[in-house]
Amino acid sequence: MPESPATLRRVITILAMICVIASITIRITGPSDIHDQTQPKTLSYTTDILTHSTDLDHWILPSIQQREPATKPPLYNWLAVPFVAVFGHQSIVAHKAPSLLTWLALIVILYRLGHHIDPAFRLTGPLAVIAFVTNYAWFKLGYLARPDGLLTLWLVIGWAAATALSDPSRTRPRFPAADHVGSHRAGSAHQGTAGSPHSGLCRAPALHHQPRFKRA
Repeated sequence: MPESPATLRRVITILAMICVIASITIRITGPSDIHDQTQPKTLSYTTDILTHSTDLDHWILPSIQQREPATKPPLYNWLAVPFVAVFGHQSIVAHKAPSLLTWLALIVILYRLGHHIDPAFRLTGPLAVIAFVTNYAWFKLGYLARPDGLLTLWLVIGWAAATALSDPSRTRPRFPAADHVGSHRAGSAHQGTAGSPHSGLCRAPALHHQPRFKRA
């Protein structure tokens, strides 16, 4: 590779890293938005699970002070429980850890997909990361105690798996477990009936190629 494209790639990659670090720093150290949208409910559900950690009923259906039951499946809260248990109920970062980790996972996926799309110059990955972290919606969702980010992660996993299954150059499915479990099941466990159809749509392109994989 010529020196100039390699230098450009390094510069853009460093810029992408700066954007990621800056976004995390600004969101964590900036003014609190913990009362925005339905975040207080999410925090209450996680606290309820920890308060009644020996009662399986509260793990399955957490509530607000045992009066108002949860309106969404508790996957987000299950993921938040270890962080809150370690850092305490007052730690906002702990309550938002699932969203933050999901945001970072999406960044890694975008970066890797970019390299797959652009293997020669490898500029698409870091450019996609910059576009992602500087997008206001994801700048906010990346540090919001809501399940939206996690659902997006399951959809991306389902899309990536379906795309791999639909690739005619492949002789066998590479991500069958991620396709079925990571997308459909996780989407259902995370957003209930709202998550399942969306994750199912991500798998639809692979259905056309299913007979080919059975023959392979």
